[in-house]
Amino acid sequence: MVYFTLNESATVATPPNLAPNARGLSLFAGQEVSGFLTAYETYALDKGFSEEDFVKKFRFYCVESLREKVYGLVLKNDGRTVQSWDEYKKKLLKEFKRGDKEYRLSDFLHLADEKLPLVAYINKFAQMARQVSATDKFRFESQISLVFLQGLASEIREEFMENDAEELESLSMSTLFDKAQETVRMR
Repeated sequence: MVYFTLNESATVATPPNLAPNARGLSLFAGQEVSGFLTAYETYALDKGFSEEDFVKKFRFYCVESLREKVYGLVLKNDGRTVQSWDEYKKKLLKEFKRGDKEYRLSDFLHLADEKLPLVAYINKFAQMARQVSATDKFRFESQISLVFLQGLASEIREEFMENDAEELESLSMSTLFDKAQETVRMR
C-alpha cells in the first residue's frame, strides 16, 4: 500500500519515495550516491541553496532511516562547526560509495545501443562515467568517449564533430558531456 504525504500547501500529494517539492528527485536511500549527489546539487542550485543549505538540508532528501546517519556526518571533528559542502560530500561518498555500481566498458556499449531521448542519454552516460574508478577512467577514457559519440544521433554527432573534431581526442569525459549538452541546447 502506498501512502502519500501532503506538502506545505496541502494541495498536492507527494509519494513517499520522492523528496518534498523536488520534481523527480527521489529520496536518497544509501545506493548510487554519486548519481544522487549530482541530482541533488543540480536541484539545490536551481532552488538557490546557499552552501550551508546544501549541507543542512541534505538530510531532508534522504529516506527517514538514513537521516540521523547523514546528519551525524555534518559536523567537523570539533563537534560544533558545520562542514563545507565539498567536505561533506567527500564524507558522504566515503560512507556510501560501496553502494555504487562499478561500470565496465560493455555497460557503456549497451547504453549507446539503447534508444533513449537525447538529453536522457547524455545525462545517463555522464552519471555512469562519474562512477568509473579513477584507474579505469585513466585506462579507458578515450574508448568511453568514442562510445558516447557513437551513441549520439547521427545528425547531432556530425554537428558536434564538425565543431570540435580536432580537439575531441584531448577532451576529458566531463568536458565532452558539457559540449554535447551545449550542442543540444543550441539546436
